[in-house]
Amino acid sequence: MDPSTSPHRRDHRRLRPGTPVLRATGIVFSAALVLAGCSAGGDDATAAQDGAGSAAAAPSTVTVTASSESPTAPDTASATSESRTTLTTTTAPTTPPCDPATVPVAENAASIAQPFPDRGWTVYSSSNLCGTLGYAELATQGGTGSSPTQLLLYNYGEFLGTGISCNALGQVIGSTDQSVSVEYRWPEPGDSNADMSGRANVMFQWNGSSVDMEGALPNEVTGGAC
Repeated sequence: MDPSTSPHRRDHRRLRPGTPVLRATGIVFSAALVLAGCSAGGDDATAAQDGAGSAAAAPSTVTVTASSESPTAPDTASATSESRTTLTTTTAPTTPPCDPATVPVAENAASIAQPFPDRGWTVYSSSNLCGTLGYAELATQGGTGSSPTQLLLYNYGEFLGTGISCNALGQVIGSTDQSVSVEYRWPEPGDSNADMSGRANVMFQWNGSSVDMEGALPNEVTGGAC
């Protein structure tokens, strides 16, 4: 028998062709490992890139501290100062308009008691009618140096009334924006009406809302009537 035709030899030849198959299988297995490794590496790279992208996209918190020079920072001291200025301006007192030429002194004079039943008043002088305390002196129409007089008082053109309620002989001797000084006269025993020696000075003073009389007048001036 030819050894080449021996069954054992035929089996041996059948097995040898299988060797390359194992080698190819090994190559395929190695390639699979390489591909798996590449796939894993690719996944890791993708995950890393995704992680980096997520980190870049994630919002970050930044704390900003406003400085004193910030244009949005309120100036408390300035606001307080402006508020105070606005309050002062809005509460400032105002005075009503007044024109001395339009103050109705003659009408006011006609509204008080006459010096005599058959005599009225005439306006002798006036001053500061549109001031804090103004006045108008009245004299008896057609009277003499001993005839009664009267004093009308005004505050910014508004008629306040008479200095004293009764008619007497007086004359303004001085005035300021807020006061009027008057000297009253009367005859002492033995005096003539042209030369009276009795004297009393009083001052009418504005107190912020009305007029006060400083000083006193004797009965010789008032006759006990006021």
